[in-house]
Amino acid sequence: MNCTKVIDQRKIYFLLFSLLAFSCNDKEDVAQFEEYTGPMRILSNAVIMHSDSAKIQGKLITPLLYEFINSDKELPKGGFIEFYDKLGLISATLRADYGYFTDEEQVWKIEGNVVLINLENNESLNTEQLFWNPVAGNVYTDMFVRIEREDEILTGTGLTAKQDFSSYVIKKPEGVFNLGE
Repeated sequence: MNCTKVIDQRKIYFLLFSLLAFSCNDKEDVAQFEEYTGPMRILSNAVIMHSDSAKIQGKLITPLLYEFINSDKELPKGGFIEFYDKLGLISATLRADYGYFTDEEQVWKIEGNVVLINLENNESLNTEQLFWNPVAGNVYTDMFVRIEREDEILTGTGLTAKQDFSSYVIKKPEGVFNLGE
């Protein structure tokens, strides 16, 4: 009977040792996994309202929105933004193929077929990249811009403007300009 107890104890020690060895290997395997950096939340057909003092300032409409753990946001399929005036009427619209919001800087980087239209002045801005700061209420770019008015087309490189495109400055204007009489 003593022999059986010795064999049983050896089996128990062997099993404990084996479990310990496997648990160590599992920890090494876990350490090899990379940290997830993808979106924490994915929204389809999203509509996001931006307001200040209970007044709507803008509305973002996008087919796909990614939100990350650091509060950054990405619009991989682009989006459409409506800007509202003090009376709550749409004053301007912005459309683009792609967008990325950096929470740390509070700025949107908008790219690809960017079109900003001021509905009151019937003016449109076309560029390939635009930065929008919703806190400051402005947009800017260092890229080529094309502005279409009813009676002329302005082109240049670089621009700063109000987000509703009610006023703007082209940094390096180019082309022919109508100075009037």
